[in-house]
Amino acid sequence: MSQSANRRPAGQFGDSFPAPVIFTVCTSEALAAQGRFADNQAALPGVIGDAMQFTPSRADIVHAINQRWLLKFWQRHLGDDRAPKWQAIEAENLSNISNQLSFLDITRGDGKMRFMIRFHGAMIGEVYGSADCRGKYLDEIIPHPAQAQAPYLRAAESGCPVYTIHDVIDRNQRTVHYERLLLPFARDGRTVDRILASFEFVCPDGAFETHGLMTSQTVPPALRLSAMIEPRALA
Repeated sequence: MSQSANRRPAGQFGDSFPAPVIFTVCTSEALAAQGRFADNQAALPGVIGDAMQFTPSRADIVHAINQRWLLKFWQRHLGDDRAPKWQAIEAENLSNISNQLSFLDITRGDGKMRFMIRFHGAMIGEVYGSADCRGKYLDEIIPHPAQAQAPYLRAAESGCPVYTIHDVIDRNQRTVHYERLLLPFARDGRTVDRILASFEFVCPDGAFETHGLMTSQTVPPALRLSAMIEPRALA
């Protein structure tokens, strides 16, 4: 199945979604992100060799309208807590963007964290080549789990949103930019125990092959940007 690179316009959020806030791009991180499709990877924030460095950043580093709206939603429900309570998500109608969302529960044991998939939208199942990954751990279904789980671990440990951009290659050798926003939540407002993940896939060439996109990679996806968005930068 091929997927168009076009973004969903703001008018398709539905009545339950307020008009998204458009941030002014004014930080050095955001300006660098505008060049994320360039060949010079070293010029982009968060990339030092093969290591993933999470650069403290403002919300305007995020490009997709849906993800910007989710950031504002997360901030509205933060209050004085370390992370918003999950009950806020349960009360919100996210059906209009659920196709590209995933919810993961965090389990802790032996000093380690694992991420169990509780829900994922149809698009997520398509790119991972499985119609239903519920009940499986992230490290059981993704290639190169050590690298792939680093943003999830950072979101869980810091209580801050984490945003990354990677490049992957589809079966027809087209580059696809894979943008992921991870939002931490806590039932008690303190200990992060669930993550809401939002995904956007953008191909400069237009349509691309979605089926098994993420599991067909023979090498780890090329990291273009990794950022930790500080809560005070959302105010």
